Amino acid sequence: MRGKLYLVMATAGELSQKERLGFIGRFRKQVDFYKKHFDVTVFSSDRKNYTAYLGARHVTFPIPRIPAAKHLLYYIFLLLSSAFFRKGVIRTFGVANPLLPAMRLISGNRIAASYHYDWVEQERLHHGFLKYLAARATEKLSMLGVDRVLATTDRLARKIRRKYGKRTDVIPNFVDETTFRPVGRKRMQIIFVGRLHWLKGIDVLLEAVSLADKNIKVLIAGEGTERQKLERMAESLGLRNVSFLGSLPQSRLASLISESCALVLPTLTMEGHPKVVIESFACGTPCIVTNVLGSREIVKHGVTGLIVKPGDAAGLASAIKRMVSDKPLRERMSSAALKEAEKYFFENVMEREVAILKEMSGQ
Repeated sequence: MRGKLYLVMATAGELSQKERLGFIGRFRKQVDFYKKHFDVTVFSSDRKNYTAYLGARHVTFPIPRIPAAKHLLYYIFLLLSSAFFRKGVIRTFGVANPLLPAMRLISGNRIAASYHYDWVEQERLHHGFLKYLAARATEKLSMLGVDRVLATTDRLARKIRRKYGKRTDVIPNFVDETTFRPVGRKRMQIIFVGRLHWLKGIDVLLEAVSLADKNIKVLIAGEGTERQKLERMAESLGLRNVSFLGSLPQSRLASLISESCALVLPTLTMEGHPKVVIESFACGTPCIVTNVLGSREIVKHGVTGLIVKPGDAAGLASAIKRMVSDKPLRERMSSAALKEAEKYFFENVMEREVAILKEMSGQ
């Protein structure tokens, strides 16, 4: 008998945001895989309903938006909804819902939660002591209701086992290898993909390009609060070959990554398990990343890419020059990256996750 699977999105994981950023197709593919094994219901804080698009029931958030109380009201809505859950498994995306213990108690269903990045540590680094304390308390309370954690990296899994004593499996982010694959010949260009936010170090990337070669073509794909500031910086540095592309469809993004000599991710603080790196690997494009948590766990220095010190424009410039000028090095790294990508292929990852969810549901 097919069990029920309740997919509970975080407030930051609205489907409308995924649609706006070009990720909604990725999520639908994931839902389609779940549907082979479960009757799926999706809960999110969206107002727009995606039932027809997903081919699975989508329960939207019916309460008018009150920004200051958005999170709390959504969690209460989930708690009330859980009273009507049939026997199955609750799969949450993240551990920032302090009402998970009550949801587990009321529904009688076990909960599997994904752990994509160290949220508490990120709050400490980026938002100060008070938000760090609030995040730590929220995560601790949420974990009381979680039966099994799906961590994206070995490091995160070790943290969960050590701190909370939870049964934890390593389930990395997946890459859709039908979209992200080698296409065409490499061009003398580098690409950044991600949010245009200070912690991504894009200003360091622009400075590095000005030191390396102002004629290198640089593609910057993504949106964010820093865009206008970065555009002005590129102009002031005399970089006339920098293109700010905004958010792109996944198919177009895959083509641009595949055509590039390298993907550059110059993060200043930390990453979780950056999907863009494994997507780059699947395109046969080596990566230049900084020596921060998350990135250094995926990229092997000198094998699938180069690792430099965060915030070091000169060091990043040297890595860019090396990658652009050394074709044999790029080709070796490209082959190694393609091989490394295989363990992140969609079905390889999803089969492992579904096996865990079926075990939890008693199938």
